[in-house]
Amino acid sequence: MKNRIAMAFLNENSDGTPRFLSFSLVDLKLTSSTYNFTEAFDMKISSLVTEQKPLEMYVNPHGIQLFVAREIVA
Repeated sequence: MKNRIAMAFLNENSDGTPRFLSFSLVDLKLTSSTYNFTEAFDMKISSLVTEQKPLEMYVNPHGIQLFVAREIVA
């Protein structure tokens, strides 16, 4: 599992609505230009994140989104 990293995003709010989150590669402190994000629970590819396209998701109240990010090496 070379060039992979796990990331978890937690919504601690209890307001009853999902929270929209958006992160750039710079926000996530990732240094390559492209990553493939896979949802870790069902292993479905969620997003291809680039310098121009951020990682976007909704997280349910008291919920978690867990991803495995795989660096795409050209």
